[in-house]
Formats: sequence, structure tokens, C-alpha cells
Amino acid sequence: MLPLAGVWAFMWDGVFFGATYTRALRNSMLIAAVVFVAAVFPLSAAFGNHGLWLALGIQLVVRAVSLAYAWPGLLRSVVGRVPE
Repeated sequence: MLPLAGVWAFMWDGVFFGATYTRALRNSMLIAAVVFVAAVFPLSAAFGNHGLWLALGIQLVVRAVSLAYAWPGLLRSVVGRVPE
């Protein structure tokens, strides 16, 4: 399951790095890190090592979703508008 969760985060990383739109990368990583820290302690206490991996999967999904949310801003900065 982790590769399925991570593929979107890493794909969006490549898109935003290629466009040098690093502000969104920084912000998405800060959000994902906060979610990871909030999730890792209760999940690892409840499920041990599996909880740690689950928290990592959640972090990757949050990163992918936050970068997808930033996609229209990248399009506006490059194209000037969001295509319909």
C-alpha cells in the first residue's frame, strides 16, 4: 500500500520541482510533517511498527493532497490562468 500512497506525492514533487515552485513544496511538507508527528505517537503505541508505517503512509497522502490543492496556483503562476 505504501507505493500506492507515495507515487502521487513523488509525482507532484517532480512537477513542482521542475517548475521551481518550491514555496508549495515547503508548505506541503510542513503540513505533512505536523500530521505525521500527530499520527505517529498514537499509531505506533497502538500498532507498533505497523503504526509507524501507517503514519508514513498518511504523511505521503497528506503531502500529495496538499500539492494537488496547490496545483491551480502553479498553473496561474505559469500560464496566467487556470485552464478550464
